[in-house]
Amino acid sequence: MVRQPEGRGGWRYNRQGLKPLLSQLPDVVVARVVMITEGEKDTNTLSAALRAKGLYGLTAVTTAPDGAGKWQPEFSPYFAGKRVVLLPDNDEAGRRHARLVAEAVRPYALDVKVVFRHTFATRMAEAGVDLATLAAILGHGSIRIVQRYVHPTAEHKRAAMVKYAETMKVSQVRQEPSGSGRVN
Repeated sequence: MVRQPEGRGGWRYNRQGLKPLLSQLPDVVVARVVMITEGEKDTNTLSAALRAKGLYGLTAVTTAPDGAGKWQPEFSPYFAGKRVVLLPDNDEAGRRHARLVAEAVRPYALDVKVVFRHTFATRMAEAGVDLATLAAILGHGSIRIVQRYVHPTAEHKRAAMVKYAETMKVSQVRQEPSGSGRVN
């Protein structure tokens, strides 16, 4: 939304007569990796989470004005030489939007990947992101909602058990005093 003079001393809030721009365009221009979400809320949430973790800058997040299905061909050149990750919802509108954007940016981008929300959440959890942080990144108020997105693989479960076993070994070593004088 843009504030424009209405001509009678007041203001109107709209984009009438203005060329639509990508959300967070200055960040997109300088980033090497750009994540494209379906809407402004997801873009703002993910951007804030990346900033909080100190990861924003080389990676940017954007969306088309007005969200899914509103991609314009003039947006695509901004992705020249960049790695693009599309993060659509896993519904028909999301899949349609992902196809539209992928086809439009592919001639410009270094590579294009489509990662659906559930897959994104699973990969983040596998990378060690805790569920509270993941809930914040996805824009959910509770980890209960995030739990249905997370589908750990057998390898991830095995790695978690190995990590737990290593933690137990360290805690046992710390608990056993050396030279305690005990006789068995």
